[in-house]
Amino acid sequence: MEASLYIHVPFCTHKCAYCSFFSVPRDGGERSYLPLLVRELSGLEDLGVEAPTLYIGGGTPSCMEAGFVEGLMAAVRQSVRLRSGAEVTCEANPETFTPALAERWALVGVNRISLGAQSLEDGVLAAMGRGHRGADVPRAVEAARKAGIENISLDLIYGYPGQTLAGWEETLKGILELDVPHLSCYALTVEEGTPLARGLALGTLALEEESQADMGDLAVSMLHEAGYRRYEISNFAKPGQESRHNTVYWERKPYLGIGAGAHGYLWEKGGWFRYFHANDLGAYREELETAPEKRFPNRGYLSRAERMFEAVMLSTRMARGLDRTAFCREFGIRVEDAYPGVIQPLLEGNLLMERGEYLALTPRGMDLQNGILMKFMRDC
Repeated sequence: MEASLYIHVPFCTHKCAYCSFFSVPRDGGERSYLPLLVRELSGLEDLGVEAPTLYIGGGTPSCMEAGFVEGLMAAVRQSVRLRSGAEVTCEANPETFTPALAERWALVGVNRISLGAQSLEDGVLAAMGRGHRGADVPRAVEAARKAGIENISLDLIYGYPGQTLAGWEETLKGILELDVPHLSCYALTVEEGTPLARGLALGTLALEEESQADMGDLAVSMLHEAGYRRYEISNFAKPGQESRHNTVYWERKPYLGIGAGAHGYLWEKGGWFRYFHANDLGAYREELETAPEKRFPNRGYLSRAERMFEAVMLSTRMARGLDRTAFCREFGIRVEDAYPGVIQPLLEGNLLMERGEYLALTPRGMDLQNGILMKFMRDC
């Protein structure tokens, strides 16, 4: 069985103002988390899993006690077979990613680091509730490189309240000087229940959508000029340095979700299904202890209409777009016939373009993907 692995480590030193991901503070409970992950992983041994990629995300894996990732990697290798040359990514924050930690991770097979830089402006970082300063980012990049980890990705956020176009340009200039192979540039999205959302509701913070659009255009322009290819709506890479793990998601390939709050996508005789673990440490423990035979809990099988929509939604996130031949082969219908009256107006409106057998969003269409997808939503 071929399937990539995602392992969720939900612990953080604190919660950032914009974050809606499942995370909990480090308060001692993290010491019992590794045995739970080991238990879940051990339940996979009989499946003969071969993993082309492994992603350890969070939360903040780099804030865990020394030895956590080493123990986790040992459990992974005991339970599944990592394919030769597998991409093994671990997320880190600049303030907790030390040279010593980088060396320990490299020794156990971590070969890619995803750093949550977000910005190089100290004022913006403080407003976001981040725990680092701009100067910590190049130090973390250097730590990875000294440990022999050259495959480095930096996450950036633009459009945050108080962030200016000039400040964003300076952040991009500083990031480009680091010459990392991969960058993720995310337009800020406001999630309900976050401190950011509450501040906006109270009127103490304000968004400038026009400014955010200008920041997105600037990023595309500067990164293209520097040799990065926009291969997905929010992701830019130098040639051959695209995220192999994230591409698994966009190509709808199978992956296992391990840990509290993790999601997975698999196939069995009943069809394709998505599953998830509870966003609660106690409930996750209970899942493992009371129903160990249900190793893929909270399943939801996808209908044909849902799978067709996901094929459109995920493939159009990528620059290459939707393979019409593959769509027809999988679903037995042309995409033009599956969504009558949708494709042609998007082509005429310069939101969609044809590249041989592929239908891809134009640069303008990429900026408007959410609205465009509404036209494809039916029976799902």
